[in-house]
Amino acid sequence: MKTNFLLLLLLFFAIAAGLGIMRSRAKPMGMGWSPEIIEFTATPAVVRPGEPVMLAWNTRGTTSVAMEWGPEKPSRDAVQLRAGLPSSGTMTVQPTADTVYELRCYTAAGPMCLPLTTTVRTK
Repeated sequence: MKTNFLLLLLLFFAIAAGLGIMRSRAKPMGMGWSPEIIEFTATPAVVRPGEPVMLAWNTRGTTSVAMEWGPEKPSRDAVQLRAGLPSSGTMTVQPTADTVYELRCYTAAGPMCLPLTTTVRTK
């Protein structure tokens, strides 16, 4: 009797899973997804020259990120780069003029997602 009950219960779970009744609502994280930047923000987005701004980012499926920034009208001499940043994190900057920040994500295979940008304006 106990064996029949266990077999019936196992059969029920197999059928329910096959019909999608018992699918997990958990969202896969980490390397199970295509690499992407989930969020990239600058707070505040408007400051006086030299005031601090907190850049925050969150990615998934990545091993590291790189941030490049420079004036809104780029010139080769003014662009800065910081590579090897963690997949999610924050960085404080103090722009003295309108500045565009670009975030790129990397995996073991190299750059793997579309970059995102955010602009900080100075007043």
